Amino acid sequence: MKWHRIKEEFAKLFGNIPERTVQGLQAWYYRMDQRIPMCDPDGRLCFNNEDDLEPRYINLKICDRGYLVKCIGPLGIAQRYPERAVHYSWVDAETKAKARDLAAKRALQYCERRLRRERRLGLQGQKQRR
Repeated sequence: MKWHRIKEEFAKLFGNIPERTVQGLQAWYYRMDQRIPMCDPDGRLCFNNEDDLEPRYINLKICDRGYLVKCIGPLGIAQRYPERAVHYSWVDAETKAKARDLAAKRALQYCERRLRRERRLGLQGQKQRR
């Protein structure tokens, strides 16, 4: 999609105040290359340890982009924000399907992590009361 079309679609969805220029949207997009969530080959998020609720992130420099795309495929909205991508009108059906799959996997991961953490904290609270 061309940047001028992205600007129009962005304005339709999020409004014109403040107005986002093409350069502003491009700058945001390239800054996002500093926070790409690390995933395994199946699309599940990678974490530093079992208790983390935030995934690990890759800081991608433009020169590394080709290598990373070769390893994990193109980086787009489905990989970064799958739970949002399914609602955007400009996202094609194939990307939305991929985003739905990734969003479901990640939602399950977050749910499992929160439950495990709550159980662990609950057990620690019981031990402290003894």
